[in-house]
Formats: sequence, C-alpha cells, structure tokens
Amino acid sequence: MNPADDLGRLARRDVAVFAAGTAAAAAGIALFAVSRAGLVRQNAAAAVVLILALVVCTPCLAWWTAGPPKLLRSRLLVLVPVFLLAGPALASLLVLGATVTGASLVTGLAVVVGLILGVLLGPRRRA
Repeated sequence: MNPADDLGRLARRDVAVFAAGTAAAAAGIALFAVSRAGLVRQNAAAAVVLILALVVCTPCLAWWTAGPPKLLRSRLLVLVPVFLLAGPALASLLVLGATVTGASLVTGLAVVVGLILGVLLGPRRRA
C-alpha cells in the first residue's frame, strides 16, 4: 500500500466520522433545547441526549486515539462532535438529578473509556 493512499483513506474516514457525529450532535442539541422550552418532557429528552452522547462521543474518541500517534494534533476534526455534545450531556445529567461532582465524574469516566477503546482498537505496534 502507498502511504499517500493510507493517508487519504484516513482523511476520508475522519470527515465521515465528523459529518455523522456533527449531525447527531445537532440533533441532540436541538432535542435538549426543545425540552428546555417545555415542548418535550425534560427527563425523557435528557435520557435520549445522554444515550446519543455515549453513542457519538465514545466512537469519536476511540477513532481519534486509534489513529497514527504522530497525526493526533492534525486530526482534531474528529473531536468536534464530542465538544458539541459535552454541554448538553452534562446538563442532561444534572436534569436527571446528578450532583455536579457526580456529573463531572461520569463525564470524565466516559472520556477515559473512549480513549482506552481507541488504544485497544488501534494498530498494533511491533517491536
């Protein structure tokens, strides 16, 4: 395989992850905003936003970590959906009754799990 082909394939996958994750993040933000306006039950919307955040953020973090280590700074586009959903996910935890400390710990744990999955699913390094 040509390294340029590998880099092109990686860039196309990064853009696909970015596009899908951003679309899902926009849906989660819109749902949270509609629930805060009183059009949808807040507890139900908060639960959906949390599930959406787990389904979107964990693969984005895993995909970013699984890539080539020397390109991590160049591939921050993959992390945009994580940052878009971080606020609504944290607010959803608070709506569901978590304390600020508990919500912070759960959010941090989710990030660590995503990073560990990325390391585990990443390419094997041969010595």
